[in-house]
Amino acid sequence: MEIETGNHYSLRSLGELLTVWRLRSSKRLSELSQQSGVPYATLWGIFHDRRQPRAADLRAIVRALAEGLGEDADELWTALGPLLDHPRD
Repeated sequence: MEIETGNHYSLRSLGELLTVWRLRSSKRLSELSQQSGVPYATLWGIFHDRRQPRAADLRAIVRALAEGLGEDADELWTALGPLLDHPRD
């Protein structure tokens, strides 16, 4: 899965991307918290771009979302690379 970054039609932040994936997986934030083991308040901060996630938390979030999306967790993890390399300006 490739992620377009940098224009007004594309995702510009980690929180935006994770929100899109969460909505497509039909998971509530509370459900994602339970499945990933990441506290709800931490997820809220990450999804609203108010907090930078620890790598372990981000990996757990991606695994839980991948399951709901029917995607390979490693592919989603790799797809995050360009977005993390070039955070929102």
